Amino acid sequence: MEGRELAVVVSADITADAVVASAPALYYGAQLFVGTADSSLVIYDNATEAAGTVIDRLSANAVTNAGDSEVFHNFTKPVNCTAGIFVDWTGTAAIGKVYYQNK
Repeated sequence: MEGRELAVVVSADITADAVVASAPALYYGAQLFVGTADSSLVIYDNATEAAGTVIDRLSANAVTNAGDSEVFHNFTKPVNCTAGIFVDWTGTAAIGKVYYQNK
């Protein structure tokens, strides 16, 4: 649809593996708020599981990143996710957020 503007969406807090977008989407970046243990987010171009093309990885070491509240990745041009967006999450007391746009 020409002239249609779509807003960038911020996901709900991610505290476990999660489907962020179950259909094609544009990935703009992610935040990982440091927890009490090493934590990571691996973002996949996939609508249902941690498989397929990895589009981003964020990780935080609880000791090294202890003074920082977050690790942030963003892209000046969004990554086209043809299947959807799935996040594989690990950590303790860490929170992830994904910035994306539905297509």
